Amino acid sequence: MGVKWGDDANSAAARLGVSCDEWGSWEGGRGYEACFDIDHPVEAFGRKAFVRLFHNQNRLEGLSLRFMHCGATRAELAAAVRQEFELAASEDTPHNVFADGAAVHLDYDSGDDSCTLTIAGPRFGKAFAAYLLEQGFKNLAHGLRPH
Repeated sequence: MGVKWGDDANSAAARLGVSCDEWGSWEGGRGYEACFDIDHPVEAFGRKAFVRLFHNQNRLEGLSLRFMHCGATRAELAAAVRQEFELAASEDTPHNVFADGAAVHLDYDSGDDSCTLTIAGPRFGKAFAAYLLEQGFKNLAHGLRPH
């Protein structure tokens, strides 16, 4: 996509054709900030996607691509992600934490029929994986409580 981890985040946004005038705290904390541009979708995996960038100390550390209305074609998207990142075939949605800490994670949200592909460099990948684990434990704990 023309950017690499550690690039100046605002320059990376400009190269991607997205606008990041405002950065806010990332919901996972750990000193990362995020921006989300809904006005300038990009082309990725043959589809339109909205870009969310993640930075720390103004250095690009990760990005996510949000694909709307992807439910009917999410298997094809998952296959393309597996091929791009050389991931093993699986019935689950693609996810991997690489040896250097970089991560790739595809998630589906049935609430709005969107798929979000997060691609994280080594530093953000560790924080992102820890955040997903924390969220999983919170959801498990909530599910175990009597309702």
